[in-house]
Amino acid sequence: MGGKEEEIGGKKGEQYLSKVIRVCAEKEQATAGDICFSLVWFQHHSAFSIASVFLRKSGFLLVSKLWASDIVLPKPMLKQVKEDPGYIMKGDTITLKCIKESGEVNMFYLVHEKPNGKNESQQQSTGEFLFRSIQKENNGDYFCRYCNQKACSEFSSPLNIFVHDVFPRPHINVSPQRIVHPGTTVTITCTTVYSNVEFSLFQNNTIFKNGNDGGNQFSYVISNASQGNVGFYSCMFKSKTNGMRSVRSNTMKISVLELHTSFDVLGRRSQ
Repeated sequence: MGGKEEEIGGKKGEQYLSKVIRVCAEKEQATAGDICFSLVWFQHHSAFSIASVFLRKSGFLLVSKLWASDIVLPKPMLKQVKEDPGYIMKGDTITLKCIKESGEVNMFYLVHEKPNGKNESQQQSTGEFLFRSIQKENNGDYFCRYCNQKACSEFSSPLNIFVHDVFPRPHINVSPQRIVHPGTTVTITCTTVYSNVEFSLFQNNTIFKNGNDGGNQFSYVISNASQGNVGFYSCMFKSKTNGMRSVRSNTMKISVLELHTSFDVLGRRSQ
């Protein structure tokens, strides 16, 4: 097909589709140049003949239209909905929502194009596809479409899903400043957008404090800064639910400088 959309109608279209399905069934994994990489066959209504397929850049054969109708419904939008903000983490529950304009719908279809060159599809009567305890295997591009009794829509634009197996780094802050005089009170605060976590605070790459202030942050107060507090500080956190850890935060250096000694005009030492 040379990568171009090919319109095939009537009996010829049915025979061509039958051949594609047969070739697909005989192959466990497709290679470049094959007639079939992976076929998603949307079985919609017995009165319709599927007569158009197109070859995606990634090499997937997807059913594009129903030949029996010239009507193409408006293109939907695929949106990812997640209860908590931030990255999609392994074990999260997310929903992929196929959003369309008003009108009757009989079936929604969701196509998953995997990074390994395979694809899967699922169909249901509602446009919200729920993924419980999402895993790395769910990585890839997703497309959706919908059909009524007369026609089907185009595919949505792709939505890429990437599942992380480590949390992103938290933010670390030192207040009032990182260079202080002896005796100064210094507060180190570590924060994240995630909840139900425990923080670990590092000084010179050694954990010296664990805790949580009851939300999504942890603060440690140095009440009387001294040379023993000089060093490089960073933090990380882990989930109390599944034990998954974050990447280490950026490093903050705290320095404690003695007050400069000086002499007045009479030679007396002053500070």
